[in-house]
Amino acid sequence: MPDTFQVIAVKLPDPDGSKLQSKYAKDALRTFHANAERCVSLSGFPAAAFMIGMSWSLALQHIGEMEFHGVHPETEGYWDKLVPRALDHVRNKVLKSRNHIESTSPERLAETLIGYGNDLMQMCPNFEYSTAKSAQHLLGATIVAAWGCLEVLTEQLSEGAVASLKFPEFTPQDRRDGVKKGYRSRLAIRENFRIRFKDVDISRILDDPAFSALSLLRNVMAHNAAIADQEFLDSLQESPAWLGGYASLEKGKPVVLTGRLVYELLEKTFSLGYDLIVRVDRKL
Repeated sequence: MPDTFQVIAVKLPDPDGSKLQSKYAKDALRTFHANAERCVSLSGFPAAAFMIGMSWSLALQHIGEMEFHGVHPETEGYWDKLVPRALDHVRNKVLKSRNHIESTSPERLAETLIGYGNDLMQMCPNFEYSTAKSAQHLLGATIVAAWGCLEVLTEQLSEGAVASLKFPEFTPQDRRDGVKKGYRSRLAIRENFRIRFKDVDISRILDDPAFSALSLLRNVMAHNAAIADQEFLDSLQESPAWLGGYASLEKGKPVVLTGRLVYELLEKTFSLGYDLIVRVDRKL
């Protein structure tokens, strides 16, 4: 998505890998950044499309005003002049919006867009349910995609460590000590990295409560149709700062996401991902 239309998106760190030493860390950085960028661009697209739509509506209003003030469609050259003028109007509105966006906090911008959306909902009441449901699906899909970014990253870093010949394959003793098969859960990732790298800073990154929160939300979205099960409720204590809002949720009730939670969680976990790349690179 062009930068002009990037309305609400997590700000990713600079993907410059020039300071990394290992080829495997650089490869992991390139893949991770591409996956993360795809994830946040997807989540920001509806808001971007909404802003463009609002600008087009204003352009149409402008056309109506021109007609009202005496410019007749049958006037020679009317359409040839009107369409480019309307498009210029849209472009200028989008550019002005971009300037406003760059000086506005994400929270304030989100509130503004939600306000516009609520106004439009009054004119289209039949779409209220489907729109709210679609928003939840989008947030849920973003959570699932974000966790996928971290799964791929951790597997690529671990395999790169072996390929670098500085770390051996796991031994039978390692497996008895707790190594899990694959990198498809937060517990497997933590244990595998703990045993392979034996690095306090790497373990600290993976033990961050945000990492747990993203994993728990992903699991309930992907495996239980966004309905709270006992496993989800029992695991909330792993990340009270992030998931405290679900403390009073009952089993069998929907796990409703908010834009603020998803935004802040992605920003934090993607930052942890970049920190993990840097730390593993030092070991390679």
